[in-house]
Amino acid sequence: MTEQDTINILIVGAGKGGNALIDVFRKIPGINITAVVDKNRQAPGVKKAQHLGISVSEDYVQMLDDADVDEIFNVTGSSKVQEDLEKKVSEGVEVISGHTAKLVWELIKDYMKAEERAEEAKLKAAKEYAERIFQAAPISIFTVDKERKVTSWNKKAQEVSGYSADEMLGRKCNIFADENGMKRDDLYGVDKGEPIVNKECTILKKDGESIPVVKNADLLKDEKGDLDGSIESFVDMTSQKRFRAMIRSAYTELDQIFQSSGDGMLVFDRELRIIRANNTLIKLIGKTRRELIAAYCNRVFDEFISGVLEGSMRKITEGAESVDNDVTLTNKSGITIPCILTVAPFRDREGVLVGGIASFRDITERKSAEKALLENIRLKSNFTSMVSHELRTPLTAIKEGIGIVLDGSAGDINDEQEDFLETAKRNVDRLGRLINDVLDFTKLQSGKMAMNISEGSIEPVVKDVVKMQKPVADEKGLYLKAKVSPGLPSLQFDQDRITQVIMNFVNNALKFTEEGGITVAAYKKGTDVCVSVEDTGPGIKEEDMSKVFREFSQVEDAKTRKSGGTGLGLAISREIIERHGGDIWVESIYGKGSQFKFTLPVARTYKVLVVDDEDTFLNFCKNVLKDERYEVVTAGSGMKAIELVRKEHPDLIIMDLVLPDINGYEVVGRLRSEKELSHIPVLAVSGYTDKLKELDKIELPAEELAIPRLTKPVEPETLLNTVKRMVVSGGE
Repeated sequence: MTEQDTINILIVGAGKGGNALIDVFRKIPGINITAVVDKNRQAPGVKKAQHLGISVSEDYVQMLDDADVDEIFNVTGSSKVQEDLEKKVSEGVEVISGHTAKLVWELIKDYMKAEERAEEAKLKAAKEYAERIFQAAPISIFTVDKERKVTSWNKKAQEVSGYSADEMLGRKCNIFADENGMKRDDLYGVDKGEPIVNKECTILKKDGESIPVVKNADLLKDEKGDLDGSIESFVDMTSQKRFRAMIRSAYTELDQIFQSSGDGMLVFDRELRIIRANNTLIKLIGKTRRELIAAYCNRVFDEFISGVLEGSMRKITEGAESVDNDVTLTNKSGITIPCILTVAPFRDREGVLVGGIASFRDITERKSAEKALLENIRLKSNFTSMVSHELRTPLTAIKEGIGIVLDGSAGDINDEQEDFLETAKRNVDRLGRLINDVLDFTKLQSGKMAMNISEGSIEPVVKDVVKMQKPVADEKGLYLKAKVSPGLPSLQFDQDRITQVIMNFVNNALKFTEEGGITVAAYKKGTDVCVSVEDTGPGIKEEDMSKVFREFSQVEDAKTRKSGGTGLGLAISREIIERHGGDIWVESIYGKGSQFKFTLPVARTYKVLVVDDEDTFLNFCKNVLKDERYEVVTAGSGMKAIELVRKEHPDLIIMDLVLPDINGYEVVGRLRSEKELSHIPVLAVSGYTDKLKELDKIELPAEELAIPRLTKPVEPETLLNTVKRMVVSGGE
């Protein structure tokens, strides 16, 4: 309906009929009540019109002049009013009254009755819906009148108390009051005259059992606002009480574990404010619990540990499950304690990160054990070297003596004597090789094997090995040939050591091959040069492949047992190739032969990590090593150095032994404990300070740990030559 279709109505008479008309016409679209007229200002229609914002007047004549009216409903019942209205209205305005008004009124009454019936139906439906909710509620609910007699009782109340609705309706509800547990006037809202909220008390069930409940009650009032009763509810807390007891017990147990842990434990929020600390940590750092709780970590720990905690929390926020760090804790007495600091996330019940849990594990004993182990390794290495050298002297004399006799210089010998001497010579040579293997392996393990790196071609090395071993192959009826691709690039390598590796491969192939032969090949593989020794021997079983390059390990075979050996040749080869920055591996098909291979990098840029807390020295190293063959990475602390080594895998570490967090010895110990990092050479460059003197008293001197040392200030040429020698030789 448009605005032009709206019918403007004036209601004259605001009694019962006018009041009803207002209700009806407000609900009809297109009907607008312009005004209501009645001399009685207290008439119900007047009050309703005022409430609804409809114009009200005592003079209908004035309203006819002021208002735009289409129809007038005269419900006053006065013929005089009807005559006046008909005289005053404009043409086209209809005045409804008399019989028509009665008809309209009857229609209105029918409408009102229909609405009453609809309201009754709605009320009935609402009551049924409320009853369903009442009965299905998961808590016990009942209502009582002001005499405390039960007027309704739901199914949950029956389930919990044991009393049915038939047993309770009309009875006073104190039938289940536990008088020993609570006073009666604490249980019922009608007694208190006010609501009851979350009152913990006990009730008696029908079987006499007393159970804990939480009680709530609200007052019910009649239309006049007088107390008419109350609606009551209670929740059985038996399970919750038991659950709370279990939680308290679990919490107590967890707290006992937390407090009795051998590690120092710390709980802190996201602002690094301490929430809890266990007894071990309190004892470890020598502070009281009062000094720790609610204090910020940077007020309790030094700058380094505070930074580690902050950095660990940052990583955890980014998704890390836990973060481990090597730290040195200084207690109240000034004693330093090496620790592993582990930080893990601390979450609330919803899994939201609210802070961190840190544990400090005292590794003083481990550090002592590591120091003792390094000392044992040093002693073993020295002993092995000494024994090997001592054995070489008599072996050399024996070998020379046998040679003199064999060449006839000492007189004629018969054929039988010559055979005995040849056997002795072979065994002396074998013993010499065994001693050399043990000595080489010991040097490699301790980082003391020198590498004489120079630039050259791999081709003459391959051909020399083939030439030297050709007589052995001919004696067994095997072919031994070289196959070198033309135009191979020059390499930087130790020719003697690479010869040793190829010789080990060829000797191994000759030992196991009975038919066919061996091919020694060299060819380009990506950016590297690959050397391969392929044989037609028995091959290696899949389950034995992992043993091939393992020290003191040999693939079980009758041929192996017959020829003997230390099982070090291939392990030494692996160490040599890895020191050159290459890869080494074996490919084999059991029953068809094997291919032992290694690669050497053609050309490379060496990455050098410089660790020092002085920018002056860092810049000095960058300038000295600005040659295009070097990429310089820097770190200002020991922990940062460890992080960069794990990430960058540098070819050399130049490091001051005196650092602001952990000292250089601790950095080296940590790196050597990780196999993939243990081979990286370290050059110590430190000023001879009091701090370094103290360190050397505590730790093994750098020289004993196979760490070359330069003393600040260092000449540029000395540093450059030392770096060149170490990066190409792997540490020497």
